[in-house]
Amino acid sequence: FLGALLVGYVVIESTSDNHQLWNNREDFLTGLVDLLLPQAKSARFQPSPSLNSGDTQQPVQDLPESCVHQILQQAKGHGMQDYALAYVLFGAGLSPEEACHLTRSHHLSDKSRHTLQVGERQVPINQWIAGKRYGSYHSNPLTKWLKSRNDELPWLFLQPATHKPLTVDDIQALWATWTAALPDYQTASPWQAKQTWCVEMLTRGMDADSLSILSGLTTEQLVPYLARAREKAALEQA
Repeated sequence: FLGALLVGYVVIESTSDNHQLWNNREDFLTGLVDLLLPQAKSARFQPSPSLNSGDTQQPVQDLPESCVHQILQQAKGHGMQDYALAYVLFGAGLSPEEACHLTRSHHLSDKSRHTLQVGERQVPINQWIAGKRYGSYHSNPLTKWLKSRNDELPWLFLQPATHKPLTVDDIQALWATWTAALPDYQTASPWQAKQTWCVEMLTRGMDADSLSILSGLTTEQLVPYLARAREKAALEQA
């Protein structure tokens, strides 16, 4: 069957342009793959599963300050865990994948610091998010959520029914509930929280090398964030 298709291509390509089924060799090979492997065709047209902040091919889409505060407020209305999770996403710039793997042992809090151990790096949780203060080092949405728990389970964020750790799908579903009442931002994704955090850190004056240490992104991956931070600074000056 494959041989017949190849013969057909040679014959077609030798005819006039008006009778060609394929514009060029690349079109022919693409059509052949689509015919023999239908799943390959569908995969090519699947949208990106997320706005991964580490993907330099994706444009940086940080959220406006008003949106950040509205999402945090909506999360607060859905319960202490939701509020704590939103606080971590925006305050520490974690991706949903990183948030899913957090345990109690990764949380470090005292009177002078509030950090999370994420893999091999420590990330401070900001008290100030988008120009507004959310608690202190020892009293904030995350510490209050942990103090309210009566279980000894290790995970920082739990599925209410099973008490297993939250998954990325769970976080996406929770995010959808937080933005359901915000028509202008229903298309936003939880990955944009990390993008927003990275841009905010740069606009505060943090250099790319320091942000690379905290975010887990390379300086090359941070190039579009630097461009976005410069753009915001220019707009504010204007």
